[in-house]
Amino acid sequence: MKKKILSLGLIWVFLLLPLYGCNQNSTHGEFSAWDPPVQGLKWGMSQEKAIEVLKCEDSCEIVEQNGFNLLTVTGNYPSAYGVDFEVMALQFMTDNSGIEEYEGLFTFSGTCKEEDVEALQTKLNETYADFRKTDDFSNTQRWESPAIKDLDNAQEIENALAEKLGDSSEMQQFQMVAMGAPMVNYQLFLEGETRGMFQANAKYQVLYNAVKP
Repeated sequence: MKKKILSLGLIWVFLLLPLYGCNQNSTHGEFSAWDPPVQGLKWGMSQEKAIEVLKCEDSCEIVEQNGFNLLTVTGNYPSAYGVDFEVMALQFMTDNSGIEEYEGLFTFSGTCKEEDVEALQTKLNETYADFRKTDDFSNTQRWESPAIKDLDNAQEIENALAEKLGDSSEMQQFQMVAMGAPMVNYQLFLEGETRGMFQANAKYQVLYNAVKP
């Protein structure tokens, strides 16, 4: 396992990642629809646990940056969508920003082979038909889970957030965004150098997990 300093290019890629919704089962074992797509990974899990799940102690690299770590892995990892990811990048929050347990795995990126891109797109469209945000002609396909405000316990979560964040205008703005944004956001790139790259951002799912009673 190697550690590196994060390059400006990598910082930019992961800053551009878009900021639970329903439970569904896929044909790839037990799989909650808005979990990371590789079996055993869970949003909010620690970097150490992810390395254990992926069995990549000797084949991964860790890039350390203020507030987060980036774990990159190469190999063949079966996904819940019937295709393998050859290159994966997992991002972990290491600074909880004052909210206890608001840390751990919050973004996932995996790239499949060129010949598997169409199958991956088809499976994503089937699995998340009700959550699709783009049409067939978009170069980047997107799917978004419900927001915290759409959940049955939304008011309970909002109260818990308010208690933890305080009453500053900045924190109230953050709470408004957190309540209204998708808890998980998926993207699939269909053109250029990033063709076949699947990205997931679960920043607000991890927040929900941290504050729910």
